[in-house]
Amino acid sequence: LQQQTVQTGAYASTEVLQVLRDNVALNPPREGEAVPTVTRLDWCCPLDACLRHNFDTVCGADVIYVPELVEPFFRIVADLLAPGGRVVLANGTVRYSQKRHLVERAVAKAALRIGSEYEVKRTTVTILEAAG
Repeated sequence: LQQQTVQTGAYASTEVLQVLRDNVALNPPREGEAVPTVTRLDWCCPLDACLRHNFDTVCGADVIYVPELVEPFFRIVADLLAPGGRVVLANGTVRYSQKRHLVERAVAKAALRIGSEYEVKRTTVTILEAAG
């Protein structure tokens, strides 16, 4: 699968995207690896066909904060994942624990399952996999 870096989030600012582009430029791919790209992804809009089921790994940080966006986020993540893909999320433990019930419901609706979860310095790291 083609390797890409995607900045997810309905509220991603131009500044955040530029910082991510700069970071990608500072870490060029090795010979033979795909060149990562950075793009804005609105969780509430349908995915372009070229993005659907195209990613082995989706990573996100501090993505669980607005209750109304929890379900759209996991729906988009499930659509991005290739068969056998995984999701790695890092969220502040306090905020994440307050919305845990929303996460569990949204994960189940998106046909994902929590594979493992652990806490590192007030951050909850969650590994999700496609259910089934």
